[in-house]
Amino acid sequence: MKVFLLLFVLARCALAADVNLDKPVDSLVLTDGRTLHKVEFVSFSASAAMARWEGGRGTLKYEVLPEPYKVAAEKRRPAGSSSSSTARDSLSETALEGTKSAGKLKLGEIALRAIESTESYTHYSWTAKIANNTAEVRRVRTHAVLLDGKAFKLDEAYSDNETIAPGAVVILAGKSLVKTPIWKQVKTYTVEVRE
Repeated sequence: MKVFLLLFVLARCALAADVNLDKPVDSLVLTDGRTLHKVEFVSFSASAAMARWEGGRGTLKYEVLPEPYKVAAEKRRPAGSSSSSTARDSLSETALEGTKSAGKLKLGEIALRAIESTESYTHYSWTAKIANNTAEVRRVRTHAVLLDGKAFKLDEAYSDNETIAPGAVVILAGKSLVKTPIWKQVKTYTVEVRE
């Protein structure tokens, strides 16, 4: 039994070592039964990977990826959501003409910035000041979308959920990871509040 378990662990590590998420995947069979062709992973957030494939693009939750891809993708999953003051590259609302939407809540200042960058990947974060002007407690999160000059969605990510008391003002922060060549294409962004 111990030998079988050891072989299983070694096989899993070997499969993960063979997966290169920086190169397109000819065919990817997901655990939900879908088969995607010519898949290119673009970025990794706390809950899903952003990818493009023949005929579409979108987020793929880690749990629907086949085992070797799931293991490799989870290694790139960013840690929790928080803002950082050690920004190397700052992109502000005025510089990028970011847009915002909040529904019943009031969304104030928004900001987006790179917090760490290498030749391959850029970690970025965003902040949003949110006021709950309603009489009810609201549970919300922010949704950030990075866009190129033609409004093509390059990446999207969500912050963690936060509870906002009536009359309270909070600053929600989120963090994600994207390939550096994609980050360099960002011209504008949007931040929305989701309930």
